[in-house]
Amino acid sequence: MKSDDLAQQALTQLGFSVQKLPESAECGKKMPDFLVRRGVASALVEAKLKVDDSEKASMRERALDSGEVYVSEHVLGRDETLSGIVRNGANQLKADAGVDAEFKVLFVLMDCINAYVVSEQLVDTLYGRTSVFEYGKPPQLKHCYFYRNSDFYRRQETDAAIVGLVQPYDVIKILRICLNPFSPRYLKLKTSEFLVPFNKAVLDPIEEEEAGRAYIPDAKVERKEQEFTQAFPLYDPVLHHLAEKYKTAPLVRADFNASEFAIRSR
Repeated sequence: MKSDDLAQQALTQLGFSVQKLPESAECGKKMPDFLVRRGVASALVEAKLKVDDSEKASMRERALDSGEVYVSEHVLGRDETLSGIVRNGANQLKADAGVDAEFKVLFVLMDCINAYVVSEQLVDTLYGRTSVFEYGKPPQLKHCYFYRNSDFYRRQETDAAIVGLVQPYDVIKILRICLNPFSPRYLKLKTSEFLVPFNKAVLDPIEEEEAGRAYIPDAKVERKEQEFTQAFPLYDPVLHHLAEKYKTAPLVRADFNASEFAIRSR
């Protein structure tokens, strides 16, 4: 199934009214996939599907067919391929669809190896997110949002991103909807009926920080990463700022490896 077919199925199951839009405008410019409504709330939705490249998929199949264990290596943190998906989707959401809608929402479905970890990489990319812990204390990880430059900051006209997985038999599992606090419609979306179907699966970095579950650097802090601070995180000026802001011990960040092991049973 195509990304728009899978997304339409998932949105309908969530209780949205879904209208498929033409693929392109008269000028040939690509349009968003759907006009979605719930009560008085409405949104343009662009669906994207993340799949494996053919070479990687073939390698996995050959390994599994020969009875070997296939190991996929992923590292949490920013991913440029996923950033490209966000960029393309955001550009389509900006197209004039000829219909009125309150919000613009990207819907990315993962149908790939280690899909859950790839979904976390997408969230890391949207928010410039990393993991942080206090040096010299028992490890207690917290997320740090906007540690890096984030795709949401670059795409402020995209109000949110729905993240989901494609499971066997094309069953869709919605993981969460990620709110963009840089959007001019952020506060309006937070109180909108559009979020009701997602229940508690709403990710809002501002609420996470206010609840003490996350860190956010001040806007004035330079986010540009350097090779030196990547190698020696204790000298990272962003981490120094966070330790001072939140009154913690020195902080260390880490984008962890997240491997998946697969074997085919016979």
